[in-house]
Amino acid sequence: MTLLTVQNLALDLPLRGGILSALNPKSRRSLQIFADVSFTLNPGETLGLVGESGSGKTTLARAILGLTPTTHGTIHFDQAQRSTPADFTAMRATTAMMFQDAIASLSPRMTIGALLAEPLTIHGQPAPKTKVAEMLALVGLPPDFANRYPHELSGGQARRVGVARALVLNPKLVIADEPTAGLDVSVQGEILNLMTDLKTRLNLSYLIISHNLAMVRHVSDRIAVMYLGRLVEIGPTRQTFARPLHPYSQSLIASEPLPDPRKRRQDLAIKGEIPSLLNRPKACVFQGRCPHVQPICRTDPPTLREISPARFVRCHFATPTGALS
Repeated sequence: MTLLTVQNLALDLPLRGGILSALNPKSRRSLQIFADVSFTLNPGETLGLVGESGSGKTTLARAILGLTPTTHGTIHFDQAQRSTPADFTAMRATTAMMFQDAIASLSPRMTIGALLAEPLTIHGQPAPKTKVAEMLALVGLPPDFANRYPHELSGGQARRVGVARALVLNPKLVIADEPTAGLDVSVQGEILNLMTDLKTRLNLSYLIISHNLAMVRHVSDRIAVMYLGRLVEIGPTRQTFARPLHPYSQSLIASEPLPDPRKRRQDLAIKGEIPSLLNRPKACVFQGRCPHVQPICRTDPPTLREISPARFVRCHFATPTGALS
């Protein structure tokens, strides 16, 4: 049984044109943010979503919560399809999102106690002070923090408040966008340990979005790699890091810093920058940067296929061993 199933999800945004576009609707263009996105998330599982900036990760997360309308595809959460605004409103009572900027996501005019009580009030639930104190204790903060304001918090304290606010409705799924961004390394470890502990205690599922491969590797059960609006690889974290299948995944993992100073980081295998969404490559979206590109990559779009048990890759030439055929 899966908690979340995303099937063939796509998002196209219309572009504003000039007078010719207004006179001729057929000439109007759209910007494809992501397309053909399919994956599942099981109860109690952590899925890490990685990729370069501009790949569509955060927009995808917003779409899953119904905060951004999609063009195509389906979302099933907790065995029910979510498509209407009422569906997503009900879904948001059992899901939560942790935003990248912990302090900026907290209203500066509200106390921490009021911020923790707000989700309960919005969903018509009682918000006693005892509940606020319980949530503060859950994330390792003393009860007097309820009277503080966001500007009085350190980065780590603000992140703990963000965790408490995300969990106050007892969600089944938490989407965390760069949960350790802007934190010192020691504080990052504390937050990750807290999230891991709460996952076990509360049977949470996480969808974690991050550029930090080391962090994702530490906390995720599975990893999904996104490039220019396409999922190019999905698989168990340990296997993916040990033997990445897609050329893009291989380059990301090869460029990961190593803790051993005697070992040098490998050079990034791909050249150039991620293309503009306005100039998306046809067929394979990675063709312009792939060192193994072949003519078929320019004509036939690869599909996300299961190449070995629980391992999926979007590449014409990927093999289960990680070598390209």
